Amino acid sequence: MCGRFVLEASREAVEALFEVEVTVLHEARFNIAPSQPVLHVHAFLGERQTDFARWGLVPHWHKDPANAQMLINARIETVLEKPSFRTAVRHRRVLVPATHFYEWRREGKVKQPYAANRKNPDGSEGLFAFAGIIDEPSGADGSTVPTLAILTQQADGALLDIHHRAPVVVPAEHYASWLDCRTVSPETALEPLRTPPPDAWMLWPVDRAVNRAGVDGARLLEEIPLPEGSTAEEEDAPKQAQLDLF
Repeated sequence: MCGRFVLEASREAVEALFEVEVTVLHEARFNIAPSQPVLHVHAFLGERQTDFARWGLVPHWHKDPANAQMLINARIETVLEKPSFRTAVRHRRVLVPATHFYEWRREGKVKQPYAANRKNPDGSEGLFAFAGIIDEPSGADGSTVPTLAILTQQADGALLDIHHRAPVVVPAEHYASWLDCRTVSPETALEPLRTPPPDAWMLWPVDRAVNRAGVDGARLLEEIPLPEGSTAEEEDAPKQAQLDLF
């Protein structure tokens, strides 16, 4: 799954890779977590634009968005079929800029976090893009809030030793088709993403401070020696696995 990620690339790197002007507040973030605002690139009106959406998709048809479960991930294998996602993947596909993500390996009662980045990123400063989808439920007062999910797929290579799922990355040559929800069908947009390059990630263990969503800073990406005889309980890791079942 993908439950935490990093965007430390500069505004200039984001604008260069995605060929878009960043018109919203941009700052380095080292522990982006569900329910927080996520920078994304969209082309809903034809031209590429940047905006924020709350991470944790709520379908537009949900009768009580304020109390709905946030769906942070959507499986590429079933995204076209699931009622929660099929409208979003057809009409509101976005790119989510990132430079790393975190994953946890279960070792008995311990969950050790690892950071992952691309061996061959598409942009400078390690920048690449997750495949994202957005939906906008209406609140009781009629207002709408953009909500976002990141697509996942079967992991492979070194990442498979940590977790069986991985976030879907959109290669730069497919940005245009992924963002074009007016003339490109979701089936066509998804097809080149289903077979990612093999063993595309580098991984290293990091401090469990990343487990706390309120902690931020570049130190979260620093490699640490693996602890011996740790007694940390499962509760130390983020409790988001249930959000990856859709």
